[in-house]
Amino acid sequence: MTIDHFMPKKNVLSAEVLWVLKAVAFHYSYKSSNGIGELFSKIFPGCPVAEGFSYSESKCARLARFGLAPYFKCLLVESVNGQENFVLLFDESPNFENQKKQLDIHVRAWEMDIVSTHYFGSEFIGHGNAENLVNHVCKALSRLHFAKLVQISVDGPNVNWKFNKEISQQIEVDFNNLLVDIGSCGLHILHGAFKTAMEKSKLFGAFESLYNSAFWLFKDSPARREDFEKVCGSSLYPIQFCKHRWLENLPVAQRFLKVWENIKKYVKTVIKKEVAERKCKSFSVVKDRVADEMVIPMTHFYITVIQDIHPFLERYQCDKPMLPFLVQDLFAVLRALMQRFIKSDAVRGLTTQYKLMKFNVKDKDNYCGVKKVGMSCGGCIVFCLCLLPQHVLKSVGTTKTVKGFYKIAVTSRAMDC
Repeated sequence: MTIDHFMPKKNVLSAEVLWVLKAVAFHYSYKSSNGIGELFSKIFPGCPVAEGFSYSESKCARLARFGLAPYFKCLLVESVNGQENFVLLFDESPNFENQKKQLDIHVRAWEMDIVSTHYFGSEFIGHGNAENLVNHVCKALSRLHFAKLVQISVDGPNVNWKFNKEISQQIEVDFNNLLVDIGSCGLHILHGAFKTAMEKSKLFGAFESLYNSAFWLFKDSPARREDFEKVCGSSLYPIQFCKHRWLENLPVAQRFLKVWENIKKYVKTVIKKEVAERKCKSFSVVKDRVADEMVIPMTHFYITVIQDIHPFLERYQCDKPMLPFLVQDLFAVLRALMQRFIKSDAVRGLTTQYKLMKFNVKDKDNYCGVKKVGMSCGGCIVFCLCLLPQHVLKSVGTTKTVKGFYKIAVTSRAMDC
């Protein structure tokens, strides 16, 4: 009896490999492989491949981890090393399963006239300081030619800037190469500038609290949902607000406009004790804002500003080589925001990126008059404000607050791009 007797036939092995690829690609659990051989034998009676197909949780895991993964990793290493240059991308985040920080590493390179980004591996670390990051990244990329590294893509934390500096110095010493420095991630900067402006502006500080309270008021609460639908005759509910991605919350704000009147009707019904009283923080937050006449106008304003910036975010969340267009597109975004609160004559003079960078946004002499502050392109916010009593507008200083929002958004971090 030869060893071939104990080895699976080629067709059976091919079928088992295909099943592993299917399981990995569609995120099946390894346990889903238990009994799959017997199932195939029943589905395909008399088929030699199905009868020879023998699978279990442990076999699927071994084949994926020790059989296919090293093979594909070798292909990726050969592909990246075969390119003229490559870019390193990394990000760390908590892994709650093993209670460590997970450092995910990606590489980006030209392949067949297109830019391709590939997941390269993960390292699990305790301390996330720059020195520790450098050691783990160098260990993970030890099979790549570091001389071909041309750029490191980072976001905003200071530890990442120190990491970038140390890697750049190491590359310069070892290979006499200088990495391309294009600054931090433009998407993070825009998100940060917008979030800072929203949080520091008087009227917008409670947006996150209101939107999330409206969402959690009805989340996982069948009783409240039943009362809401009975009172309002609608099954449309708020969407959860993401506090880390303010500019990705356009659908949240649009949905809020559709449901706010129904929420107010529901709250008033609860106050009248026509339905069961709600004693929770989310209800208290929503209840306190029901009488606020600025909720709808400011939501419209929030939407119009997002609509100005969102096309930039959509365009740059891709694997295309967009760097040659980055400066001009950021210039257009900043100039569009400045047109809303800077005098038109001053904005017309900002014809180049250099002039815009040198422009003193904090100089109040450059600001439009209060009545000329642009609060929307289509004028919907102006229409909403016209419906409000004059004493409300004067008491909150609406247009002054809007002007303050623009100033903070443009000066806080966006100029760093």
